[in-house]
Amino acid sequence: MSSRYLLLLLFGCAGILGYANARKCMLKEPLIYEEADYCTESQPHLGCNHNQKFGAHCQATARLLEIKPDLSKAIVRQMNVYRNIVAKGGLPNLPTAGRMNKLGWDESLAKLAGLAAMRCVLDPIKRSFTATHASKPGYTAILTKYPTSQKQTVHQIMYSHLKTFYNQHIHITPTSLLSGEGRNGRDVSHFLQLITGMNSRVGCGIVIFHEKEWTVQLMICLYGCNKHPNTFTYSIGQTPKISCACPDTDQEFKNLCPYNVVDEDCGLLNEEGLTTTPKPKPALDIIEYF
Repeated sequence: MSSRYLLLLLFGCAGILGYANARKCMLKEPLIYEEADYCTESQPHLGCNHNQKFGAHCQATARLLEIKPDLSKAIVRQMNVYRNIVAKGGLPNLPTAGRMNKLGWDESLAKLAGLAAMRCVLDPIKRSFTATHASKPGYTAILTKYPTSQKQTVHQIMYSHLKTFYNQHIHITPTSLLSGEGRNGRDVSHFLQLITGMNSRVGCGIVIFHEKEWTVQLMICLYGCNKHPNTFTYSIGQTPKISCACPDTDQEFKNLCPYNVVDEDCGLLNEEGLTTTPKPKPALDIIEYF
């Protein structure tokens, strides 16, 4: 089946889903915030009684970078730039998004991402890393190794990392939005995480260390949610502002939805914004939008 017919099929399915969603629109009450306690989980949690020590794979020079506002703003903005491109249909073979939320910086996710980065490895986290209002967080990890004599800034490497995530789109097909698989089995997981439509929050941790004449910068980012199995990565539609799911567009990123119900855990919602599972006990979240 050609890409053209696949896109037509996806738009058709999205139209039916969008109509059904519009009929179910209702105002939602914001969650009541409570302080998070990671040690009350039934399974070991990354954030419970962490000793703040670096992992066995780290060098003695390892340091956890303080993510200051200028860096967090740069991370969030660049991610939103890429999301805006995809949402408006700026990539071949990918349909426009009827709903793709603007991302905001989430401090609780950033703190957990920092603890994950202190392992100094890219491997998935073996402990639970659920965060406040993120029952099913997404995960991306990447590192760059370059000669210490080469002048590079933290921002330059960060932009390179996000560009690497975005460049996975060259292996994307229309069916990837549903299957989660790239062309010929190529990895597209970082790109799909970057453009997960219902997600509206992200937090990252960065660790830097030296290995002889090399400098290593590792970045781990945690997201409010990831792509659910057997669902589209984002809600497909011709434009935003066509239903109460996305009643307006962001002032700067015209193809993204301002997340006006920021208290929701998107891990409990499908790509149409409909609840899939009961809400967990709410907890405190600190979100900054840029």
